[in-house]
Amino acid sequence: MRRDIFLHFLNRDTREIFGIYRTLNKDLHSTLIRRALNAAIVLCEDCCIAPPGFIIEDQIAFELAENQCAYLTEGLLRFPMRESSLEEFAEKKRIGYEPMRDRYSGLFNDTRIGFLGENATGIIGRRSHITERILEDWREGPESGHRIWKPVKGILVSAHVDLVAKVPVELSERGTALTWAAIAPHLPREAGAASTELRDVLQHIYFRQYCSEFKLVVLTEIPHIIRDFLLPHDSLVYSYRRLSVFLRWTPSVGQESG
Repeated sequence: MRRDIFLHFLNRDTREIFGIYRTLNKDLHSTLIRRALNAAIVLCEDCCIAPPGFIIEDQIAFELAENQCAYLTEGLLRFPMRESSLEEFAEKKRIGYEPMRDRYSGLFNDTRIGFLGENATGIIGRRSHITERILEDWREGPESGHRIWKPVKGILVSAHVDLVAKVPVELSERGTALTWAAIAPHLPREAGAASTELRDVLQHIYFRQYCSEFKLVVLTEIPHIIRDFLLPHDSLVYSYRRLSVFLRWTPSVGQESG
């Protein structure tokens, strides 16, 4: 049985982690994620899934959604959320992201919210509580034995891991969204050596909730996306590289053997 695909590469933080904004100009960057999205649409069972924030927050992702609007209107792109409407979604997000408004200005853009409302037929419900799971896993994860924490524990001593675990709780109590942009400035100085590993942990916990609830895999071997945050995958089937090689070597009509 084939699987639907979680579009982890549409997340701006994912592409920042791998330096894509620095290493590629905007045209090449846009081409990369357009090709990755097209590959995901080809390979998925019924649809591809991403939080609506992936589209709203980032200019490049939003322009891609505009250009590939048919994916939205045909329900090939679906957007899970707990809120009952995009307006409620936007209102809730704007409260938590207000301290980072400059960075997440797209969430405060009514035009983008309106575009999704007018075109996205795949707005679906979500049961999972993302913030609660981040708090739980960040607090208890280092002792859980999950391998996503292993690199962190290999760098930081236990006392510093304990300090790190408290940061999301303090931010959540203030009503601040648990993004890396919010967490990073509040980490103890000693945690700086493990900042890359901690950011990977946050991505894993965040994305895993969608993969678990909707039984999703991620597209692997996308150029420049060099890690998959230990998310569910099947590189024999859901691989950007394998699909591109197949398409490049597929015989033209009239050249088939036999």
